[in-house]
Amino acid sequence: MSWKIPSHVAFSLVCESCDAGMEIETYEDALNFGWSAISYEPDCPMANFIGLCPDCRQREEA
Repeated sequence: MSWKIPSHVAFSLVCESCDAGMEIETYEDALNFGWSAISYEPDCPMANFIGLCPDCRQREEA
């Protein structure tokens, strides 16, 4: 990750299109599971990171 993220920020993830992601524990896991467009969003109330889960990405590409 190339963002300037404070060292105390825990990785928590939610999909921009659905509620998936809370089970993902690390950025590397997210990539391995097929997530994309992951960005640090410190003002998001649900998670510290927002991305696109594999299922929603597939729907968008269809």
